[in-house]
Amino acid sequence: MKQDTKDNAVHNSGMKQHNIVIIGCGDIGIALGQRLHARGQNVYGVRRRSEKLPQFIKGVDADFTHAAELKHQLAQLAADYVIVTLTPAGFTAAAYEQCFGDGTRNILAALSSAPPQRLLYVSSTGVYHQTDGEWVDEESATQPQQFNGEHILAAEKQVLSAAMPATIVRCGGIYGPGRLRLIQNLQQNGTITASKNFSNRIHRDDCAAMLEHLLLLDAGGDSVADCYLGVDSEPVPLQEVQRYIAHCLGITPTLAAAAHSQRTSNKRCSNQRIVASGFEFTYPDYRAGYEALLRAEGLI
Repeated sequence: MKQDTKDNAVHNSGMKQHNIVIIGCGDIGIALGQRLHARGQNVYGVRRRSEKLPQFIKGVDADFTHAAELKHQLAQLAADYVIVTLTPAGFTAAAYEQCFGDGTRNILAALSSAPPQRLLYVSSTGVYHQTDGEWVDEESATQPQQFNGEHILAAEKQVLSAAMPATIVRCGGIYGPGRLRLIQNLQQNGTITASKNFSNRIHRDDCAAMLEHLLLLDAGGDSVADCYLGVDSEPVPLQEVQRYIAHCLGITPTLAAAAHSQRTSNKRCSNQRIVASGFEFTYPDYRAGYEALLRAEGLI
């Protein structure tokens, strides 16, 4: 995988060994942990059942919705850096409140007595409300109209008001190994959406690399902003992504019947801030990312 210039500068100068704690250590956390472990870092993964983690991540059993348990476990780790990647139990207001409301509150409280050098908090472009295909960046207004965006935005505000250096990374739709919904839907149904609304996405590996990049910048003494958009360089209608996948699979797709969805959005997210920091994408657009994914799955 390509590494950016600043990334290489820090790595080649010899990065000091840190205790890095990934809370809610799932798919993104494992990919990040693998990269950090290769750099000689001490990586801890906090999740309900840590036995599912690979050996290169030191597992810590803790539920971030249980305040006392989480505080006890984190107090023993002496974290230099903390990365938070939370996943709600379902798409309901209650699940989002428990995850992003209670969970974030518990994490910040547990870290308050010994704050890390920096906290990275993985958020979502769902905090944006724009629906006319306009461009948005880190300074754009955030007035989410749905409960998921509202709860995530409230969590961001908790993080940025905490007494510790923190950075929000708002990721678009994450795809990659194990995230095959678009591919499987096409294989099963042969249909693509009738909507031409813009969508924004990022490959799993680029998401992990971006988090690593920000840690390396901070560890090297470079300036790190309080918010970045984690999306690739080509916002595109979902229909075009589906057409490309269908073409690669040799499928002639048909349009699905239009369906109303409360989760529909229509905006183009700019990644210029993270690019300006020196980060280079391995998969700068959906074509590069999905071709690699399809090949890895043995589908083309």
